[in-house]
Amino acid sequence: MIQTPIQTLKISKPKLGIACFGGCGVNTAKLLTRLDPEQYDHLYILAANTDARQLEQKFDRSSDKNLGLWSEEAKQLEILQLGKKGEGPNSDQGDGAGGDPEIGRQATQECEKEIKAFIEDKKALILVGGLGGGTGTGALPLVAQYCLEVREDKPLAVVIMPFAREHRIPKALLARNQIVGMGIPTIVIYNEKLPDKGVTMDQAWDVINESCLVPMLLNLKEMI
Repeated sequence: MIQTPIQTLKISKPKLGIACFGGCGVNTAKLLTRLDPEQYDHLYILAANTDARQLEQKFDRSSDKNLGLWSEEAKQLEILQLGKKGEGPNSDQGDGAGGDPEIGRQATQECEKEIKAFIEDKKALILVGGLGGGTGTGALPLVAQYCLEVREDKPLAVVIMPFAREHRIPKALLARNQIVGMGIPTIVIYNEKLPDKGVTMDQAWDVINESCLVPMLLNLKEMI
């Protein structure tokens, strides 16, 4: 009787990209880096913002040992300062977008090559960010358009709407409608529906990140 040697099948895991934009998106990306990258070796994170100081504070590998576990060589974690080149007339040059979506859009446009390189080779892609401010509001519709240009499959967008008291709803609605109008599947989270209306924006984002966004993103990861 001839025995056939058992072959070990190598199952390649599909790459899942989570691209986070703006201050709110970067907070989500930071929370995701608390995960063990060895258990999530097919998870790739992009954290992009116009605010250079926030990126430095959130992703300082010398002060956060867990960040060092995320491979730079494999590009599991990419940090991108939007508008760093300072080419546009309204470029922020690291100072943030100041609540102006046009500055956020132009800063994102400067980094078109880097963003497309991240989004085009991921089997599944999730875009994350808050709407109503400058960077996320300007970046997300443009990145959604980039996805249509370089990807066969559409991404999933997860966007957060501001509190009514912030008087930023019109800007947020415009950006949301632009994304939805491209046929991008979109999950909308409303700050206004949080139980405690007295929380600060930072507190609201902590609640959303820890109880909603990150668990949802991880569940989607398991489904893919």
